[in-house]
Amino acid sequence: MPALLGSQIAHAGLGVWIAVAIGSVAAATFQHHIRATWYGWLCTLAAGFGVVAVIDTVSTTTGGLFAQLAFFAGFIEWTITTSILMLCDNE
Repeated sequence: MPALLGSQIAHAGLGVWIAVAIGSVAAATFQHHIRATWYGWLCTLAAGFGVVAVIDTVSTTTGGLFAQLAFFAGFIEWTITTSILMLCDNE
């Protein structure tokens, strides 16, 4: 049981990190028009995955499979999109 609890804390922590970090990028994008509006919505979607990951981790006893998938989907999609946008800005 203690190993399962540690796993739940780790998954919830990752979900909180995604929600706060990428949600902050979304807020800055909408407020200061740093990037295109579609990028802000994409960041909002990734932050929503983080919130759902926390809810799934806390509400299930198995640690939440969706928490792992949400972390992968949200963070990887945000990283790839941000990297492409940064590369396009240099040209």
